[in-house]
Amino acid sequence: MRGGPSVLAEVGARRTSQQETHKNRADHRPNRDKERVPAARRLPRETEERRRQAGQDRDRQERDEHRHPPGDALALQGNRDAEDHQRKLSHHEDAEQRERRARRKVDEVDDLGQQQAGDREQNQRPPEPEEHAKRGALITHGRILATCHRGPDGGLGLATLGNRRQRSPCVGNCKPGHLEAWDDPPTRHGFKGGDLLGISEHLDYLVDLGINTISLNPIFASAANHRYHTYDYRRVDPLLGGDEALRELVDAVHERGMRLILDGVFNHASRGLWPFHHVMENGAASPYVDWFILNPDWLSSGRQLRAYAEESGAETLEADWALAHAAGRESLATLGYRAWWDLPALPKLNTDNPEVREYLFETAEHWTRFGADGWRLDVPTEIETAGFWQEFRRRVRAVNRDAYILAEVWDERPDLLDGSTYDGLMNYPLLCAIVGFAAGTHLDSPSVGQHSWLGRNLVTLDGPGFAEVLDRLMATYRPAVRGAMLNLLDGHDTPRLRTMGGGDRATVRLALLAQMTLPGAPCLYYGDEIGLQGGMDPASRGAFPWSSDAWDREMLAFTRALIAVRRAEPVLRRGGIRVLGAEGTAVAYLRSWADRSENDRGGSPSVLVALNNGEGDSSLAIHAAEVAGATWSSEALPGLRPLRDLMPSRDGGLIISLPPRSGALLRPR
Repeated sequence: MRGGPSVLAEVGARRTSQQETHKNRADHRPNRDKERVPAARRLPRETEERRRQAGQDRDRQERDEHRHPPGDALALQGNRDAEDHQRKLSHHEDAEQRERRARRKVDEVDDLGQQQAGDREQNQRPPEPEEHAKRGALITHGRILATCHRGPDGGLGLATLGNRRQRSPCVGNCKPGHLEAWDDPPTRHGFKGGDLLGISEHLDYLVDLGINTISLNPIFASAANHRYHTYDYRRVDPLLGGDEALRELVDAVHERGMRLILDGVFNHASRGLWPFHHVMENGAASPYVDWFILNPDWLSSGRQLRAYAEESGAETLEADWALAHAAGRESLATLGYRAWWDLPALPKLNTDNPEVREYLFETAEHWTRFGADGWRLDVPTEIETAGFWQEFRRRVRAVNRDAYILAEVWDERPDLLDGSTYDGLMNYPLLCAIVGFAAGTHLDSPSVGQHSWLGRNLVTLDGPGFAEVLDRLMATYRPAVRGAMLNLLDGHDTPRLRTMGGGDRATVRLALLAQMTLPGAPCLYYGDEIGLQGGMDPASRGAFPWSSDAWDREMLAFTRALIAVRRAEPVLRRGGIRVLGAEGTAVAYLRSWADRSENDRGGSPSVLVALNNGEGDSSLAIHAAEVAGATWSSEALPGLRPLRDLMPSRDGGLIISLPPRSGALLRPR
């Protein structure tokens, strides 16, 4: 049970959230005047006042910093901006409580990136992607960016791991009784009953594993178990515990020096979204018709939108398919509105409408003020409105200048990382390279082929093939940017890692060894560390088994040890990379400092990684100046046989002999 001040702070935050929800809805009454100039639309009075207040706060901050020069620039809460925003959320606290909260220091681990601010100017400006890279920005769990990505409800990952029915009968709202059994296989529409407080209960498991950031799938009110169908962007789903549960989770995460990333689905919403419901009820007379992309012929004729078509999706789209498909507007012709992937449940938002943009931007500002440390953006490139993501970044960074902005983009797109929109991309091309090599002959092509993109891009690679792709990907993004990429091995959109590897444990070990030693933010999908398997959705969203009897304990120990090595070695997070050699089934690469003066935080000056995906022993001869003149010792990792110490030959070469389906992490001594 928490003490009084903490409880009061939560109550204050809840009231603020509820008041803002009602007020913001009132702010977004649409302007039906067709003669107006969209860009000249006057903002609501409350919005103007908030922005004026924000400007005054920033001016006050700058004056304060003249008196109090910044020290370490913390990547999480604890900097002056974050304290100011927390005080605004907790305005019902008395002065003493606010002062105590402002003084509270977040004791963050190195991986969260305590970065010495060089000067006042650097501390004030919003960090660019390369700054996230220098901080070793995100090792987490759920996506590490965390094992907390998606779980049995389909939407949360570890958020769903704690069954709140066992803790109390009500969490914000009483839960219904019609829930699936926790250990039953996941289904497309079923709910397990897990919630955000389940994450709060199990944060120590994540801390012990070495996780420092949790990435959640959508948590806002939705009728879908995965919650990508949002019907209220300003309310946490009651089945997950509501706003109160998020408040408790945010506080608990930050108290442990961790971060929390939310999933923003702003391209499309649910047919249950209140403006769409208004259009469904009132047709062309609705003030919200411009919030969506509607068929004008349907509107003028009074024809009902087919949001709940009687036929299946395929039958619904069959009518006028050829003509509609040629025009790129299948759902517009068959449903009466444009829907994402022509799915009736997902009307696309009209972001060309300034009212819609303002609603979405204020939504992002609201939850960032609430305590979110960043956003994973769902299909952001499908929003084609000019300047949308630039303004999103500006608005979010004005609230939290350290916010991490991640884009779900499947292909190689260095053009998107110019510092004006996103910090990093979900690195699916690297996923294909790592899994294709780690699985080798064990790659389960039928499982992989269930996903069309993976089926085209994920193929078996040998040592030279992996080296070639690795060289290309490392050259595609400049070093500072590639450090902010999210390196995942699987997720809710793919089969699980072990399943793609045909159930082979060595596939998981090799994939993790590569992932944790390459530039970027490693992302571990919940349950991979204990051996969970599953095919495509919904099989990839099984409940986390809290009985440790079902765990692969050796894999858990291996994952924990490997994360600890990464966190202890700055060179693995911020150093350069060079492929040293590749032959047959083996490959080796070196992580080292381009300039030895960069090695200012201790740790090894370099780390050599060697991998063998073959079914037999493999030897790799390395001739490189970087390995000469030192004895190399391998790290003892659970499940991997350590190599004996390696010494260069007279010609400076190094021979690495690897057992079948294994790898080694070596450091000079």
